[in-house]
Amino acid sequence: MMYEKAIVAERYNPQLIWIQSQVKTTCGACQHNKNCGTGVLASIMAKKTNRVLVECAEHVEVGQEVTVAIPEQNLLAASWLLYGLPLMSFMLTLLVAQLFNWHELLVLLLSLVVMTLAFRSVKGLQKRIKSTQVLPHVVQSVGGIQYHCDANKTL
Repeated sequence: MMYEKAIVAERYNPQLIWIQSQVKTTCGACQHNKNCGTGVLASIMAKKTNRVLVECAEHVEVGQEVTVAIPEQNLLAASWLLYGLPLMSFMLTLLVAQLFNWHELLVLLLSLVVMTLAFRSVKGLQKRIKSTQVLPHVVQSVGGIQYHCDANKTL
């Protein structure tokens, strides 16, 4: 499981809530932050937040800090679908089209078309997947109460 602290933004329905979490950069923790170009750029850029729909049937208040969990396999599967499948389709199309000795520009255009179709199929597949199967869920209220909202049981 991967965990992240977030703030409750609003209740969507009795089973789901919207949360906001701060987008984290890799910079800011080391001692060279003031002299590092990446650290300086990270400090200049506006702090961004993500708004995510998560499972939580327990009572939580707007503005309350909670800990959210997402299984690694869900994250890896989503990453594979979003990045791996279109990239692999692009590369396989390049390889297969090269076997026919077509002009390089034609091979590239065909590969881009196939990759675009792969992105669209991923989007369609995402709509067919039951959205609650891959939602993160609240595992702890920072007020001290621990619970799994997806199971609706107090630990």
